Amino acid sequence: MKISILATAAFLSLSAVLSAAPTGLDKVGQLQPIEAKEKTGFSFTQLENGIQIHVNDITKNVIFYGPTTVRVNANLGKTHTTQPSIVVVGQPAKVSFKVKDAGDTLNITSDKLNIVVDKKSGALSFKGADGKELTRERTENPMEIKEVTISNAPTYDVKQTFTLTPDESLYGLGQYNQPYMDYRGKNVLMVQTNIGIVVPMLVSTKRYGIMWDIYSKATFKDDADGAHYWAESAPAGVDYYFFAGDTLDDVIASYRQLTGPAPMFAKAAFGFFMSKERYKTQARLIEVVKDFRKNEFPIDYIVQDWQYWGGDKDGTWSGMIWNKERYPDPAALTKTLHEELHVKLMNSIWPSVGNDTDLAKELDEKNLRFKPLHWISKKARVYDAYSPEGRAIYFKHIKKGLLDVGVDALWMDGTEVEVGGACHDAGGVERDIKGLGINAMGDFTRYLNPYTLLTTKGTYEGQRGVNNKRVFTLTRSAWTGSQRYAAVSWSGDTTASWNTLRNQIAGGINVAMSGQPYWTQDTGGFFVGSFTGGDKNTEWRELFARWNQFGIFNPIYRVHGCGAEREPYIFKTTDPDVYKSLLDAAHLRYRLLPYLYSMGWMSTNQGYTMMRGLPMDFPDDTKVRKTDDAYTFGPAFLVHPVTRAMYRSKDKSPAVVIPT
Repeated sequence: MKISILATAAFLSLSAVLSAAPTGLDKVGQLQPIEAKEKTGFSFTQLENGIQIHVNDITKNVIFYGPTTVRVNANLGKTHTTQPSIVVVGQPAKVSFKVKDAGDTLNITSDKLNIVVDKKSGALSFKGADGKELTRERTENPMEIKEVTISNAPTYDVKQTFTLTPDESLYGLGQYNQPYMDYRGKNVLMVQTNIGIVVPMLVSTKRYGIMWDIYSKATFKDDADGAHYWAESAPAGVDYYFFAGDTLDDVIASYRQLTGPAPMFAKAAFGFFMSKERYKTQARLIEVVKDFRKNEFPIDYIVQDWQYWGGDKDGTWSGMIWNKERYPDPAALTKTLHEELHVKLMNSIWPSVGNDTDLAKELDEKNLRFKPLHWISKKARVYDAYSPEGRAIYFKHIKKGLLDVGVDALWMDGTEVEVGGACHDAGGVERDIKGLGINAMGDFTRYLNPYTLLTTKGTYEGQRGVNNKRVFTLTRSAWTGSQRYAAVSWSGDTTASWNTLRNQIAGGINVAMSGQPYWTQDTGGFFVGSFTGGDKNTEWRELFARWNQFGIFNPIYRVHGCGAEREPYIFKTTDPDVYKSLLDAAHLRYRLLPYLYSMGWMSTNQGYTMMRGLPMDFPDDTKVRKTDDAYTFGPAFLVHPVTRAMYRSKDKSPAVVIPT
């Protein structure tokens, strides 16, 4: 009995010591320095879920957020933000680990990971349970952290450098309208644009991933000195998450566990979306769907693009209202679409709100719109999605004007956010967004990129708060964590060409490999570009048919654009060969619905990726590392789209045209 009592007492004493270990985090989850034992050189403190390192003037947390997920956060001893992460929903995890002083290094060992700390520089080396190194911070000067003042507030300019091995390749980061996937040797400017999707998450063929939780303008550059991530304004300092796994699926699943799972979509979302710029009346919208049904061409969503509220130059812009002359009865419209034609309706909305709308007036009462005018309307201003109250007011009017009359899904356009132009130039986007001034969370230098995350948060939580329907949202940008708000990014206002089609393949794959399960694009290109005559141009029609064959193997299948009529049935008599191609492809898509729906559930339940760059399944095959025009679509299909003219090109050389 005495031994039992003593053992119990010892256990309770040990538990008390462990429970008293500091977290190294403040009340919003940001780094909280613990006084260093040594004012210079190296020292460390064991935390509840990791350790805190002091190396000269740098304080650095290394904290487990899961068995194979580690957060690394470092600054100069002070955190310049009182805001929590807007990306991470996971919490520090109770992972069993040991800390061992090994002379020049400090070893942090768990069942899954071994993290080695260089005492001289504080650089980390990440190893698997087998002792093999996955990646390492650069040994000398791994972090460059400078305190700066921006918009009269202190913050940090940071640069983080990793040392890579020659035999690894890197993927993810979003989409930048480039023909390549592998970022080795590349320099990437990470600013949201119309045709650029920024997602600061990388994966490596060595089965690890890195996600940066910093929201400002950033660059990623890989050169002879290492792989560098630089950010203009990081108020919490360097802040990244390391993920490891046996497969790249494991890595992406860990990212989803940290930032939130992707909700399951309704079955209709895996069908066909018909969209154009734009259907101009209620009657025309119904007429188009009736023509789909009459021609027995499958469709699940019809999309209403902008200006259903009024004009593009008046004060009604995106006021969540309908023009009474052209859309006299929205409730009757949706009733006809739902009950007679069995199709769903998606409506376009924008972050800019027309000055003459009730929505604008309510936002202005709370000072929740920014002063710069939208470049098209000149009578609309961007609302503050960084404000919970702003999001609530915005959704209140969405519900009243759109959802309550039967609109099924939202298309959130211009979420970079678009202000002074169409967002094709990164420099212009940066200038315009910074020109908005201060939002509810801080200045736009530190919050340049994640507007899309906050505005989709408001609409997702709003919809889930008022009904039990599955949410589906299309948006022109993405960010880490976007998937948890049922947000699907598309690649923006592309210009039709064979090169653009090819670039879409690499871009879509990299969006998927940055952890976003869903992506789509404007089949046929938004602008028809050099294809004079649009749908009358036989060369464009060949491109459209090939693009559509690619589109059916996208997570979301969608046609959209301007300058050419794209309703597939119009080609039934004008171009029977093209029509047959379009119809056969659509039928294949619909035969695959059980497969698509199953992959949707796998994405929700397992963190699965359906649009898979070949390195996801063959990471050690160096021959596929640069294969950026082919991918696997789930476990059953290898997709290699045709990305050159073969029948209708003006260039009749044998290399381009297949003889008939």
